[in-house]
Amino acid sequence: MGLRVTSGGIRRMTLPDDFVQGEVLIGGMCNNWRRSFHPEGDRSVEITLLYRGRPLADLDAISFRFLFEKPAHTFFTNDSNHLVHRTGASTLVALKESLGNAANNQILNREAGLFGPRFHIEEAKTLTVSGRFVLGVTGWYHSPSMEFRNQYTGIFFDGAPGSEYCPVEEVYFQSETRQGFEYFLPRFHKCLESIRWRDPYQSRERSTG
Repeated sequence: MGLRVTSGGIRRMTLPDDFVQGEVLIGGMCNNWRRSFHPEGDRSVEITLLYRGRPLADLDAISFRFLFEKPAHTFFTNDSNHLVHRTGASTLVALKESLGNAANNQILNREAGLFGPRFHIEEAKTLTVSGRFVLGVTGWYHSPSMEFRNQYTGIFFDGAPGSEYCPVEEVYFQSETRQGFEYFLPRFHKCLESIRWRDPYQSRERSTG
């Protein structure tokens, strides 16, 4: 059995068997933290748990939580011929502060060159993980000249559901190659299936403490 980790609103998540502890960053910006794990001897692939250090502002929290009042659905796809490509763009605008680095994408940043986006978003949807609604995002990071850097997929979730505070936490998987991404993706999905959430009351205590 792989490493079992706990972090923020996650009481337990089981990593793939051969994954080991990688970089750990705590503090530096409010109460932020990041914990990464990778296959032993291979840092080109990583699973990371992340909190950016502060809860969302009130209006941003409302937009994020409102997303989960509807059944699970895909609200954005990069297929410009698809209806949700057009209607989902406005939803992405409302979620800008929730998306972290993934917000610097081709929909929310229309600049070019050095000031242009660094993330190409392919799909955004809501889904359930162990009985709780989360936001799922898939895409890839790139250079200013659109050179591929990392393939990415991750979930964003409310770390303190029911609280007046809304600390958005993130669990993501990324790979420096698309081949590595496809190979390890099923194992990341198993990680998500293994998640057991912290009791909401405990999460509220952690978010305010």
